[in-house]
Amino acid sequence: MRTPLRCVLAMLVLAACGGDDDPSDPQPLPTCEVEWHPRCDHPIDRLLIPRLRVAGVPIVDAPADELCRRLYLDLVDRIPTPEERADCAAVDVVAVADRLLAGAEHDYLQRARWSELLGGDFTRTSTLDTVDLDRVVGAMAAGELPYADFAAAVAVHPGFYALHPGDDWASALVTVFFGRAARADEIAGLRGLTRIWQPRFYMEGGHWWNAYRAARDSGFTEPAAITSANEQAQNDARPEYGVNPCLCVAGEGVSPCTSDTFVRRIAVTGRCVAASDSFAAANVLRTVAYSPGQRDDCAGSGPRAECADREIDFVGGIAPIAPRAPIDAATAADLAGIGAAMASRNAFWDAAADRELRALLGWWQSTFKFPDSDLPDVRSVVAERLRAGDSPRAVRRLIVTSLLYRLPTGAPPVDDPDRLPPWATGPTKLLAAEGWLRAAAVAVGETSSPCDHRFVQRGGIDLTILDRRHFTYQPSSLDELMGDEGFSVRAAITLGGCNADDLRPTRSNIGLAFAQADLARLLCAYGTAVLPPGWDGDLANAVDHLGTRVLSRTVGGTERGELVAEMQACLAAHAGQPACADLETAVRWMCRRMLDSAEFATY
Repeated sequence: MRTPLRCVLAMLVLAACGGDDDPSDPQPLPTCEVEWHPRCDHPIDRLLIPRLRVAGVPIVDAPADELCRRLYLDLVDRIPTPEERADCAAVDVVAVADRLLAGAEHDYLQRARWSELLGGDFTRTSTLDTVDLDRVVGAMAAGELPYADFAAAVAVHPGFYALHPGDDWASALVTVFFGRAARADEIAGLRGLTRIWQPRFYMEGGHWWNAYRAARDSGFTEPAAITSANEQAQNDARPEYGVNPCLCVAGEGVSPCTSDTFVRRIAVTGRCVAASDSFAAANVLRTVAYSPGQRDDCAGSGPRAECADREIDFVGGIAPIAPRAPIDAATAADLAGIGAAMASRNAFWDAAADRELRALLGWWQSTFKFPDSDLPDVRSVVAERLRAGDSPRAVRRLIVTSLLYRLPTGAPPVDDPDRLPPWATGPTKLLAAEGWLRAAAVAVGETSSPCDHRFVQRGGIDLTILDRRHFTYQPSSLDELMGDEGFSVRAAITLGGCNADDLRPTRSNIGLAFAQADLARLLCAYGTAVLPPGWDGDLANAVDHLGTRVLSRTVGGTERGELVAEMQACLAAHAGQPACADLETAVRWMCRRMLDSAEFATY
């Protein structure tokens, strides 16, 4: 007898419902308390298992190959190598997740994703501030910095404000940490706090020295290189932001440095060493050094009172910038109040939980067929873990070890699988640009340099204007094979990845598809592991090898024969032509077809 729809809906929200014949006689729900299951020890599975039982969905893990590929793509942004795939089949999924979460590749992936989320763009702030903001992200990603402390540090970081100056700071703060657009009253309420920042031009280290080195490399004499570097530092320097607590002075009452937006009043109180001069070096948390230049209203006009704070002395062509001054405990406490106020709101923790669930499940919160497909009780579990001090990395472990993540993606054996909500199967997602390229490189036996989201710009990374000491470049066989150290970055940008690609909105889906097909063709043509080791020309062995490397699974008997037949047909139709000129090119042709398939691009 089919359970009435009204009862199914009631049971799905863990409410009691009677049988078909006697709705007044409530039946016990198949909860973990009524019917125990080993997975009930998992806090998310405890909530999901009753739903699965009512829907008739088997409580089983996805096949090892499917789950292994999913874990690698989500946690390190690439497919597993054949050796890693074999290891996945031999150990428990929890052990695999623990190893990936603790690795450097996962740390990089989180830095990259957060760099995009924070709006990373090195052309809008200094190299050192970018690197320091990345350090804060890395500490959070590694589990060394609690999420609330991370948010507090980002909120008042000069690098974050420089990326979002003025009202954009309040807007970005709400978007990043509350997952929605800022309201007008929130922007107005936070507006006064922006006075704790003041713009300056950074002339130490990276900017001046890169301009100097570029001039010397171009053949400039020493004096000419110094002059050129000075001019660029004065006229073309990027603005940075240091904190000047004197701009918010004690005794102003409700000063412009006060906000009532986040639950309680936050007042940043000034602590001035030299009260008569708010711009005195002793007052600022980072030394101010403005420089007059030809493009500046204060340039070439002689001493003027309104330009006094813009005058600096060059010593040997380098502006004297003092080291970053320490923040005293009282000022730090005031600044930390912004983060503390954010963390006092439930929406802050809910947004953090949603972000992690959405990244790993894909469908979280809404789908086309199920616009209300989120699970509030699951969100609450994740949010409370974060609030209690669990790191985002620990929360990711909680999600990927749950049935929400571990179920098979295939349709379960129920009467009408199309009517099942998304939590009834494992997650299915489309590979992002960089993930596709990194996975494709692994498939053909190569590696690719990652897009460094701190410094990427359209067309790649321009190393001539950066201090190489401040970022990591990963030499790779793929880039070296192409004779271009920026090949991987440009390839990912062409596919629509990396946060500074301003061409993506103008590209059609067809254009992106052609770009992906071209990259697949290129990778398969040059990849060193496309052919089996010591290959004897047997096409069936080549299919087995490609299935393992490209699709991360074993190719079945019928499918194996079909793929061999396709290569044989290609050989017969294109004998002597580039497509399938011989056995090796036929295998590389099949490699391209697999890389460009929907199966490879989704998981």
